[in-house]
Amino acid sequence: MRSHTAVAALFGACLLAAVAGASAGAANAAGWGRPFRLTPPYTTDLTPVGVTVGRNAAATAFSTRDQDHPAVSRAFLAIRAAGGSVSPPFAVPGAQEVLDLAYDRTGLRLLTAGSETGKTCCSTVQTLSLLHNGRFGRASRLAGNLTGLTIGTLTTLPSGRLLATIATDRGVWVAQSRPEDGFGPTRRLTSSGAMPWTVATTADGRGQTMVAWTSTAGQQGEVAPDQIVTATGSEQSAPGRARTVVKAGKGHQIDEIGLGPGPRGATAGWTESWFDRRGAYHSNVLVSDMGAGSRPRTLSATSGAAAGLELAGDARGDQVVAWKSCARSGACTAFAAVRPSGGRFGSAQGLGSIDPGQSPAATVASSGDALVGWIASGHVYVAERRPGAGRLGAAKTVSTTSYASGLALAFGASGTALAAWTQGTLAPDVVGAVFRGR
Repeated sequence: MRSHTAVAALFGACLLAAVAGASAGAANAAGWGRPFRLTPPYTTDLTPVGVTVGRNAAATAFSTRDQDHPAVSRAFLAIRAAGGSVSPPFAVPGAQEVLDLAYDRTGLRLLTAGSETGKTCCSTVQTLSLLHNGRFGRASRLAGNLTGLTIGTLTTLPSGRLLATIATDRGVWVAQSRPEDGFGPTRRLTSSGAMPWTVATTADGRGQTMVAWTSTAGQQGEVAPDQIVTATGSEQSAPGRARTVVKAGKGHQIDEIGLGPGPRGATAGWTESWFDRRGAYHSNVLVSDMGAGSRPRTLSATSGAAAGLELAGDARGDQVVAWKSCARSGACTAFAAVRPSGGRFGSAQGLGSIDPGQSPAATVASSGDALVGWIASGHVYVAERRPGAGRLGAAKTVSTTSYASGLALAFGASGTALAAWTQGTLAPDVVGAVFRGR
Protein backbone atom coordinates (compact mmCIF):
# COMPACT_ATOMS: atom_id res chain seq x y z
CA MET A 1 0.00 0.00 0.00
CA ARG A 2 1.30 3.47 -0.86
CA SER A 3 2.05 5.87 1.97
CA HIS A 4 -0.20 8.85 2.65
CA THR A 5 2.61 11.10 1.41
CA ALA A 6 2.76 9.30 -1.92
CA VAL A 7 -1.00 9.42 -2.29
CA ALA A 8 -0.98 13.13 -1.53
CA ALA A 9 1.67 13.73 -4.17
CA LEU A 10 -0.27 11.79 -6.79
CA PHE A 11 -3.54 13.51 -5.92
CA GLY A 12 -1.95 16.95 -5.86
CA ALA A 13 -0.40 16.39 -9.27
CA CYS A 14 -3.78 15.31 -10.57
CA LEU A 15 -5.45 18.49 -9.33
CA LEU A 16 -2.70 20.68 -10.77
CA ALA A 17 -3.19 18.97 -14.11
CA ALA A 18 -6.92 19.65 -13.84
CA VAL A 19 -6.35 23.37 -13.44
CA ALA A 20 -3.80 23.48 -16.23
CA GLY A 21 -6.00 21.48 -18.59
CA ALA A 22 -9.34 23.14 -17.87
CA SER A 23 -9.25 25.51 -20.85
CA ALA A 24 -8.01 22.77 -23.16
CA GLY A 25 -10.76 20.42 -21.97
CA ALA A 26 -13.41 23.07 -22.58
CA ALA A 27 -12.23 23.41 -26.17
CA ASN A 28 -12.67 19.70 -26.91
CA ALA A 29 -15.55 18.70 -29.13
CA ALA A 30 -18.78 17.56 -27.56
CA GLY A 31 -19.54 13.85 -27.46
CA TRP A 32 -17.46 10.82 -26.52
CA GLY A 33 -13.68 10.83 -26.38
CA ARG A 34 -11.47 7.84 -26.99
CA PRO A 35 -11.37 5.11 -24.32
CA PHE A 36 -8.36 5.20 -21.99
CA ARG A 37 -6.96 2.90 -19.34
CA LEU A 38 -7.60 3.79 -15.73
CA THR A 39 -5.57 0.87 -14.38
CA PRO A 40 -2.95 -1.60 -15.54
CA PRO A 41 -3.99 -5.24 -16.13
CA TYR A 42 -4.46 -7.39 -13.01
CA THR A 43 -3.83 -11.07 -12.41
CA THR A 44 -6.96 -11.36 -10.21
CA ASP A 45 -10.65 -10.80 -10.89
CA LEU A 46 -12.03 -7.27 -10.61
CA THR A 47 -15.39 -6.29 -9.15
CA PRO A 48 -17.73 -3.96 -11.09
CA VAL A 49 -16.57 -0.36 -10.86
CA GLY A 50 -18.18 2.63 -9.17
CA VAL A 51 -17.74 6.16 -10.55
CA THR A 52 -18.36 9.74 -9.44
CA VAL A 53 -17.53 13.05 -11.11
CA GLY A 54 -16.50 16.21 -9.23
CA ARG A 55 -15.68 19.71 -10.43
CA ASN A 56 -11.98 19.09 -11.01
CA ALA A 57 -11.62 15.33 -11.06
CA ALA A 58 -13.44 12.03 -11.44
CA ALA A 59 -12.93 8.94 -9.30
CA THR A 60 -13.29 5.24 -10.05
CA ALA A 61 -13.39 2.57 -7.34
CA PHE A 62 -13.05 -1.20 -7.69
CA SER A 63 -11.74 -4.23 -5.83
CA THR A 64 -9.39 -7.06 -6.71
CA ARG A 65 -10.67 -10.48 -5.70
CA ASP A 66 -9.45 -14.06 -5.77
CA GLN A 67 -12.40 -16.33 -6.56
CA ASP A 68 -10.70 -19.28 -4.85
CA HIS A 69 -10.03 -17.18 -1.74
CA PRO A 70 -12.81 -14.52 -1.57
CA ALA A 71 -11.54 -13.17 1.73
CA VAL A 72 -8.46 -11.95 -0.14
CA SER A 73 -9.85 -8.74 -1.62
CA ARG A 74 -8.63 -5.13 -1.63
CA ALA A 75 -10.32 -1.90 -2.63
CA PHE A 76 -8.60 0.60 -4.94
CA LEU A 77 -9.15 4.12 -6.31
CA ALA A 78 -8.06 5.68 -9.60
CA ILE A 79 -8.41 9.47 -10.01
CA ARG A 80 -8.69 11.20 -13.40
CA ALA A 81 -8.11 14.95 -13.50
CA ALA A 82 -10.18 17.21 -15.74
CA GLY A 83 -7.04 17.78 -17.82
CA GLY A 84 -6.80 14.06 -18.60
CA SER A 85 -4.03 12.78 -16.32
CA VAL A 86 -4.80 9.57 -14.42
CA SER A 87 -3.23 8.63 -11.08
CA PRO A 88 -1.93 5.08 -10.70
CA PRO A 89 -4.54 3.14 -8.68
CA PHE A 90 -3.91 3.21 -4.92
CA ALA A 91 -5.31 1.06 -2.14
CA VAL A 92 -8.09 2.30 0.13
CA PRO A 93 -6.93 1.67 3.71
CA GLY A 94 -8.91 -0.87 5.71
CA ALA A 95 -11.37 -1.64 2.91
CA GLN A 96 -12.23 -4.80 1.00
CA GLU A 97 -14.92 -3.01 -1.02
CA VAL A 98 -15.97 0.54 -1.86
CA LEU A 99 -19.76 0.38 -1.74
CA ASP A 100 -20.20 3.89 -3.16
CA LEU A 101 -18.37 7.18 -3.57
CA ALA A 102 -19.29 10.86 -3.98
CA TYR A 103 -17.68 14.29 -3.87
CA ASP A 104 -18.65 16.79 -1.18
CA ARG A 105 -17.10 20.02 0.13
CA THR A 106 -14.35 18.11 1.98
CA GLY A 107 -13.21 16.16 -1.05
CA LEU A 108 -13.96 12.60 -2.11
CA ARG A 109 -16.12 10.66 0.34
CA LEU A 110 -16.10 6.84 0.34
CA LEU A 111 -18.54 4.34 1.82
CA THR A 112 -16.35 1.28 2.43
CA ALA A 113 -16.85 -2.22 3.80
CA GLY A 114 -14.60 -4.84 5.27
CA SER A 115 -14.28 -7.76 7.68
CA GLU A 116 -11.80 -9.22 10.11
CA THR A 117 -8.60 -10.61 8.62
CA GLY A 118 -9.23 -13.88 6.82
CA LYS A 119 -12.99 -13.39 6.53
CA THR A 120 -15.12 -12.63 3.49
CA CYS A 121 -16.62 -9.14 3.21
CA CYS A 122 -18.59 -7.63 4.81
CA SER A 123 -19.22 -7.23 8.53
CA THR A 124 -18.41 -3.53 8.98
CA VAL A 125 -19.29 -0.39 6.99
CA GLN A 126 -17.53 2.93 7.47
CA THR A 127 -17.00 6.28 5.75
CA LEU A 128 -13.61 7.56 4.70
CA SER A 129 -12.59 10.84 3.06
CA LEU A 130 -9.84 11.53 0.56
CA LEU A 131 -9.27 15.19 1.36
CA HIS A 132 -8.35 18.01 -1.02
CA ASN A 133 -4.73 17.69 0.12
CA GLY A 134 -4.67 14.08 -1.06
CA ARG A 135 -4.59 12.53 2.41
CA PHE A 136 -7.13 10.11 3.82
CA GLY A 137 -9.08 11.37 6.80
CA ARG A 138 -9.99 9.29 9.82
CA ALA A 139 -12.47 6.50 9.12
CA SER A 140 -15.87 6.68 10.83
CA ARG A 141 -17.72 3.42 11.52
CA LEU A 142 -21.43 3.44 10.64
CA ALA A 143 -22.48 -0.19 11.14
CA GLY A 144 -21.00 -3.45 12.42
CA ASN A 145 -21.87 -7.10 13.04
CA LEU A 146 -23.34 -7.38 9.56
CA THR A 147 -23.79 -10.69 7.75
CA GLY A 148 -24.40 -11.70 4.15
CA LEU A 149 -24.25 -9.55 1.05
CA THR A 150 -23.86 -5.85 1.90
CA ILE A 151 -24.77 -2.98 -0.41
CA GLY A 152 -24.55 0.75 0.23
CA THR A 153 -25.12 4.11 -1.41
CA LEU A 154 -24.14 7.73 -0.86
CA THR A 155 -26.85 10.16 -1.94
CA THR A 156 -25.97 13.84 -2.37
CA LEU A 157 -28.46 16.40 -1.02
CA PRO A 158 -28.81 19.91 -2.54
CA SER A 159 -26.85 21.39 0.39
CA GLY A 160 -23.95 19.04 -0.31
CA ARG A 161 -24.64 16.84 2.70
CA LEU A 162 -24.65 13.08 2.14
CA LEU A 163 -27.10 10.35 3.10
CA ALA A 164 -25.51 6.92 3.56
CA THR A 165 -27.79 3.90 3.10
CA ILE A 166 -26.65 0.42 4.11
CA ALA A 167 -28.56 -2.79 3.44
CA THR A 168 -28.11 -6.50 3.94
CA ASP A 169 -30.64 -9.33 3.87
CA ARG A 170 -31.14 -8.57 7.60
CA GLY A 171 -32.06 -4.90 7.51
CA VAL A 172 -31.68 -1.34 6.24
CA TRP A 173 -29.74 1.43 8.04
CA VAL A 174 -29.15 5.13 7.30
CA ALA A 175 -26.81 7.87 8.54
CA GLN A 176 -26.59 11.49 7.39
CA SER A 177 -23.55 13.77 7.28
CA ARG A 178 -23.53 16.87 9.48
CA PRO A 179 -22.60 20.46 8.54
CA GLU A 180 -19.65 20.39 10.95
CA ASP A 181 -18.22 17.25 9.27
CA GLY A 182 -18.68 13.60 10.06
CA PHE A 183 -21.89 11.59 10.15
CA GLY A 184 -24.68 11.58 12.67
CA PRO A 185 -25.91 8.43 14.42
CA THR A 186 -26.83 5.37 12.37
CA ARG A 187 -30.55 4.61 12.38
CA ARG A 188 -32.15 1.24 11.60
CA LEU A 189 -35.26 1.59 9.44
CA THR A 190 -36.45 -2.02 9.46
CA SER A 191 -37.60 -4.38 12.17
CA SER A 192 -35.21 -7.03 13.47
CA GLY A 193 -37.00 -9.73 11.48
CA ALA A 194 -37.07 -7.84 8.15
CA MET A 195 -35.24 -9.35 5.18
CA PRO A 196 -35.33 -6.78 2.35
CA TRP A 197 -34.47 -8.01 -1.13
CA THR A 198 -33.65 -4.70 -2.82
CA VAL A 199 -33.09 -1.08 -1.70
CA ALA A 200 -32.99 2.34 -3.43
CA THR A 201 -32.38 5.92 -2.23
CA THR A 202 -32.86 9.41 -3.70
CA ALA A 203 -33.07 13.10 -2.77
CA ASP A 204 -35.34 15.60 -4.56
CA GLY A 205 -34.75 19.24 -5.43
CA ARG A 206 -35.95 20.44 -2.00
CA GLY A 207 -33.62 18.15 -0.08
CA GLN A 208 -36.35 15.69 0.84
CA THR A 209 -34.89 12.18 0.96
CA MET A 210 -36.48 8.78 0.48
CA VAL A 211 -35.27 5.23 1.05
CA ALA A 212 -37.36 2.39 -0.40
CA TRP A 213 -37.10 -1.38 0.00
CA THR A 214 -39.18 -4.48 -0.61
CA SER A 215 -41.00 -6.31 2.15
CA THR A 216 -43.26 -9.29 2.63
CA ALA A 217 -45.96 -10.18 5.13
CA GLY A 218 -44.59 -13.74 5.37
CA GLN A 219 -41.25 -15.38 6.01
CA GLN A 220 -38.73 -14.05 3.49
CA GLY A 221 -37.41 -16.87 1.34
CA GLU A 222 -40.72 -18.70 1.62
CA VAL A 223 -42.96 -15.80 0.56
CA ALA A 224 -41.71 -13.44 -2.15
CA PRO A 225 -41.81 -9.69 -1.39
CA ASP A 226 -45.00 -8.00 -2.57
CA GLN A 227 -44.73 -4.56 -0.95
CA ILE A 228 -42.62 -1.42 -1.30
CA VAL A 229 -41.87 0.30 2.00
CA THR A 230 -40.41 3.81 2.24
CA ALA A 231 -38.94 6.11 4.87
CA THR A 232 -38.53 9.85 4.28
CA GLY A 233 -36.17 12.50 5.63
CA SER A 234 -34.88 16.01 4.98
CA GLU A 235 -31.74 18.13 4.88
CA GLN A 236 -31.89 18.32 8.68
CA SER A 237 -32.86 14.75 9.54
CA ALA A 238 -32.15 11.28 8.18
CA PRO A 239 -35.15 9.15 7.09
CA GLY A 240 -37.13 7.71 9.97
CA ARG A 241 -40.57 6.16 10.24
CA ALA A 242 -41.38 3.56 7.57
CA ARG A 243 -44.69 3.01 5.78
CA THR A 244 -45.95 0.75 3.00
CA VAL A 245 -46.64 2.73 -0.20
CA VAL A 246 -47.15 0.00 -2.84
CA LYS A 247 -48.70 -3.45 -2.54
CA ALA A 248 -48.65 -5.78 -5.54
CA GLY A 249 -51.64 -7.82 -6.63
CA LYS A 250 -52.36 -11.29 -5.31
CA GLY A 251 -49.74 -13.77 -6.50
CA HIS A 252 -47.45 -10.99 -7.76
CA GLN A 253 -43.95 -10.27 -6.49
CA ILE A 254 -41.77 -7.16 -6.67
CA ASP A 255 -38.32 -8.08 -7.93
CA GLU A 256 -36.43 -4.78 -8.21
CA ILE A 257 -36.98 -1.12 -7.38
CA GLY A 258 -35.38 2.18 -8.35
CA LEU A 259 -35.86 5.76 -7.18
CA GLY A 260 -35.28 9.03 -9.02
CA PRO A 261 -35.54 12.66 -7.88
CA GLY A 262 -38.12 15.16 -9.03
CA PRO A 263 -38.97 18.78 -8.21
CA ARG A 264 -41.57 17.87 -5.57
CA GLY A 265 -40.75 14.36 -4.47
CA ALA A 266 -39.45 11.00 -5.61
CA THR A 267 -40.49 8.74 -8.47
CA ALA A 268 -40.29 4.97 -8.07
CA GLY A 269 -39.85 2.34 -10.73
CA TRP A 270 -40.10 -1.40 -10.15
CA THR A 271 -40.42 -4.76 -11.84
CA GLU A 272 -43.40 -6.91 -10.93
CA SER A 273 -43.76 -10.56 -11.98
CA TRP A 274 -46.22 -13.43 -11.64
CA PHE A 275 -47.44 -16.70 -13.18
CA ASP A 276 -50.96 -16.90 -14.60
CA ARG A 277 -53.33 -19.86 -14.21
CA ARG A 278 -51.78 -21.61 -17.20
CA GLY A 279 -48.31 -21.29 -15.75
CA ALA A 280 -47.22 -18.57 -18.18
CA TYR A 281 -44.73 -16.07 -16.80
CA HIS A 282 -45.37 -12.32 -16.92
CA SER A 283 -43.11 -9.41 -16.02
CA ASN A 284 -44.03 -5.71 -16.04
CA VAL A 285 -42.08 -2.50 -15.47
CA LEU A 286 -44.09 0.12 -13.56
CA VAL A 287 -43.47 3.70 -12.44
CA SER A 288 -45.25 5.99 -10.00
CA ASP A 289 -44.68 9.32 -8.31
CA MET A 290 -44.61 8.83 -4.57
CA GLY A 291 -46.99 11.69 -3.78
CA ALA A 292 -50.50 11.19 -2.43
CA GLY A 293 -53.02 10.09 -5.06
CA SER A 294 -50.46 8.95 -7.63
CA ARG A 295 -51.29 5.76 -9.47
CA PRO A 296 -48.77 3.29 -10.96
CA ARG A 297 -48.33 3.23 -14.72
CA THR A 298 -47.13 0.21 -16.68
CA LEU A 299 -44.27 1.08 -19.03
CA SER A 300 -43.65 -2.40 -20.36
CA ALA A 301 -45.59 -5.64 -20.24
CA THR A 302 -43.66 -8.57 -21.72
CA SER A 303 -43.51 -12.34 -21.60
CA GLY A 304 -39.77 -12.05 -20.94
CA ALA A 305 -38.04 -11.47 -17.63
CA ALA A 306 -37.50 -7.77 -16.87
CA ALA A 307 -34.39 -7.06 -14.79
CA GLY A 308 -31.52 -4.66 -14.25
CA LEU A 309 -33.83 -1.71 -13.63
CA GLU A 310 -32.24 1.70 -13.04
CA LEU A 311 -34.00 5.05 -12.60
CA ALA A 312 -32.12 8.38 -12.74
CA GLY A 313 -33.26 12.00 -12.74
CA ASP A 314 -32.47 15.62 -11.94
CA ALA A 315 -34.03 18.11 -9.54
CA ARG A 316 -36.24 19.62 -12.28
CA GLY A 317 -37.98 16.32 -13.01
CA ASP A 318 -36.13 15.08 -16.11
CA GLN A 319 -36.02 11.30 -15.63
CA VAL A 320 -35.03 8.14 -17.46
CA VAL A 321 -35.70 4.54 -16.51
CA ALA A 322 -33.75 1.69 -18.13
CA TRP A 323 -34.01 -2.09 -17.93
CA LYS A 324 -33.49 -5.27 -19.91
CA SER A 325 -35.97 -7.96 -20.91
CA CYS A 326 -34.77 -11.51 -21.56
CA ALA A 327 -36.66 -14.14 -23.56
CA ARG A 328 -36.72 -17.87 -22.83
CA SER A 329 -34.09 -18.33 -25.55
CA GLY A 330 -31.68 -16.27 -23.46
CA ALA A 331 -31.64 -13.30 -25.83
CA CYS A 332 -31.96 -9.96 -24.02
CA THR A 333 -32.95 -6.47 -25.18
CA ALA A 334 -32.20 -3.14 -23.48
CA PHE A 335 -35.13 -0.73 -23.04
CA ALA A 336 -35.57 2.80 -21.73
CA ALA A 337 -38.32 5.37 -21.27
CA VAL A 338 -37.79 9.13 -20.94
CA ARG A 339 -39.72 11.70 -18.93
CA PRO A 340 -39.22 15.41 -19.65
CA SER A 341 -39.54 17.91 -16.82
CA GLY A 342 -43.23 18.58 -16.14
CA GLY A 343 -44.36 15.72 -18.40
CA ARG A 344 -45.04 12.00 -18.33
CA PHE A 345 -42.93 9.03 -19.23
CA GLY A 346 -43.02 8.24 -22.93
CA SER A 347 -43.43 4.76 -24.34
CA ALA A 348 -40.73 2.13 -23.87
CA GLN A 349 -37.96 2.42 -26.43
CA GLY A 350 -35.99 -0.64 -27.55
CA LEU A 351 -32.28 0.18 -27.65
CA GLY A 352 -30.80 -3.05 -29.00
CA SER A 353 -29.46 -6.33 -27.75
CA ILE A 354 -27.68 -6.51 -24.38
CA ASP A 355 -25.49 -9.28 -23.01
CA PRO A 356 -27.57 -11.49 -20.65
CA GLY A 357 -25.18 -11.08 -17.72
CA GLN A 358 -25.12 -7.27 -17.95
CA SER A 359 -27.50 -4.51 -16.85
CA PRO A 360 -28.01 -1.07 -18.39
CA ALA A 361 -26.60 2.07 -16.73
CA ALA A 362 -28.29 5.49 -16.66
CA THR A 363 -27.43 9.01 -15.52
CA VAL A 364 -29.04 12.46 -15.86
CA ALA A 365 -27.22 15.81 -15.74
CA SER A 366 -28.59 18.92 -14.02
CA SER A 367 -29.28 20.32 -17.52
CA GLY A 368 -31.62 17.42 -18.32
CA ASP A 369 -29.11 15.71 -20.60
CA ALA A 370 -29.42 11.94 -20.08
CA LEU A 371 -27.30 8.93 -20.99
CA VAL A 372 -28.24 5.25 -21.07
CA GLY A 373 -25.47 2.72 -21.65
CA TRP A 374 -25.32 -1.03 -22.14
CA ILE A 375 -22.96 -3.79 -23.28
CA ALA A 376 -23.66 -6.07 -26.24
CA SER A 377 -21.18 -8.69 -27.50
CA GLY A 378 -18.69 -7.09 -25.13
CA HIS A 379 -18.98 -3.70 -26.88
CA VAL A 380 -19.98 -0.53 -25.01
CA TYR A 381 -22.92 1.47 -26.40
CA VAL A 382 -24.50 4.68 -25.08
CA ALA A 383 -27.57 6.62 -26.26
CA GLU A 384 -28.11 10.27 -25.37
CA ARG A 385 -31.30 12.13 -24.65
CA ARG A 386 -30.84 15.84 -25.38
CA PRO A 387 -32.54 18.28 -22.95
CA GLY A 388 -36.24 18.60 -23.76
CA ALA A 389 -36.39 15.57 -26.06
CA GLY A 390 -38.93 12.83 -25.47
CA ARG A 391 -36.73 9.95 -26.60
CA LEU A 392 -33.14 8.82 -26.69
CA GLY A 393 -31.13 9.34 -29.84
CA ALA A 394 -29.27 6.72 -31.85
CA ALA A 395 -26.78 4.53 -30.01
CA LYS A 396 -23.11 5.49 -30.19
CA THR A 397 -20.32 2.92 -29.98
CA VAL A 398 -18.07 4.03 -27.12
CA SER A 399 -15.75 1.01 -27.20
CA THR A 400 -15.38 -1.82 -29.72
CA THR A 401 -13.70 -4.20 -27.29
CA SER A 402 -15.26 -7.65 -27.11
CA TYR A 403 -14.63 -8.11 -23.39
CA ALA A 404 -16.33 -5.22 -21.56
CA SER A 405 -18.50 -5.82 -18.47
CA GLY A 406 -19.95 -3.95 -15.50
CA LEU A 407 -20.60 -0.57 -17.15
CA ALA A 408 -21.05 2.44 -14.83
CA LEU A 409 -22.06 6.00 -15.83
CA ALA A 410 -22.04 9.28 -13.90
CA PHE A 411 -22.54 12.95 -14.79
CA GLY A 412 -20.76 15.78 -13.01
CA ALA A 413 -21.99 19.31 -12.28
CA SER A 414 -20.25 20.69 -15.39
CA GLY A 415 -22.15 18.44 -17.80
CA THR A 416 -19.19 16.10 -18.24
CA ALA A 417 -19.83 12.38 -17.74
CA LEU A 418 -17.54 9.42 -17.18
CA ALA A 419 -18.21 5.88 -18.36
CA ALA A 420 -16.08 3.14 -16.81
CA TRP A 421 -16.05 -0.63 -17.17
CA THR A 422 -13.86 -3.66 -16.60
CA GLN A 423 -12.24 -5.07 -19.70
CA GLY A 424 -10.68 -8.44 -20.38
CA THR A 425 -10.89 -11.87 -18.81
CA LEU A 426 -7.42 -13.33 -18.18
CA ALA A 427 -5.79 -9.98 -17.32
CA PRO A 428 -8.66 -7.55 -16.68
CA ASP A 429 -8.19 -3.81 -16.33
CA VAL A 430 -10.48 -0.79 -15.85
CA VAL A 431 -11.16 1.40 -18.88
CA GLY A 432 -12.97 4.73 -19.11
CA ALA A 433 -14.27 7.25 -21.62
CA VAL A 434 -15.36 10.87 -21.15
CA PHE A 435 -18.53 12.47 -22.53
CA ARG A 436 -18.80 16.25 -22.90
CA GLY A 437 -22.27 17.74 -23.29
CA ARG A 438 -23.12 20.34 -25.87
